Amino acid sequence: MTKLCKHLEFSNSVIVEANGLVGGLTFMWKKEINFELEWSSEQIINGIIKEEDGKEGWRLIAYHGTPYRKEKEAFWNHLENTILECEMPWVVIGDLNDIFEELEKFEGRKKVGAVDLSFSGKRFTWENKQEGRAYIKERLDRDLASQDWISLFSDATIHHLPMEQSDHAPILLCTHEEELSYGCPFRFLKAWMNDNSYFETEKIKAFEKELEESQFGNLEDRMKHARIEKELGEQRARLECIW
Repeated sequence: MTKLCKHLEFSNSVIVEANGLVGGLTFMWKKEINFELEWSSEQIINGIIKEEDGKEGWRLIAYHGTPYRKEKEAFWNHLENTILECEMPWVVIGDLNDIFEELEKFEGRKKVGAVDLSFSGKRFTWENKQEGRAYIKERLDRDLASQDWISLFSDATIHHLPMEQSDHAPILLCTHEEELSYGCPFRFLKAWMNDNSYFETEKIKAFEKELEESQFGNLEDRMKHARIEKELGEQRARLECIW
């Protein structure tokens, strides 16, 4: 895991080793982030993020809830006690491994004051990768925060990112949405196969490229240039009709 952190260019990390194939946590951050670890356990990493320019710091609690029902009550009690010890704004983020019943009980405890932050993206963050009637999907990954943390980061947003290899969708917490710049990698969508305008646009691009590469030397080149210009005009007219 240390090699992975270096490969991803994270200069700092906290690693809670797995017990065989079970458990394990890794928390990574870059040198620009002033994160101070206080303690970690098999299920929780607890630390403080200090903001620049003397702004108020806040507590970040990253967690991975137990999947075992007999251990859930102890996990929620541990998380509650961790939060009650906070004397500053806090946010907890991670995989709860639980759905509505226990979460609603937790949010309903007034002394905790946890608020489930709204999100963008698909509703469900986990699926069992099965097919047919065996297919199950749930929202297991969440971000909970205190009221004073929400006041501190009023424009904060949660994004549910696409699932790739994992059965969980990554969740992205942006404390300053206006500072986030999005990269847009190209993806070919199957739906384009049913959209004639896509193919017409690609034809136009091909003709434009061929037109740029054509020369005006001899008669044959000039005739080729004229033919390409004619076909390009026809393709553009066809595309206007489609749109």
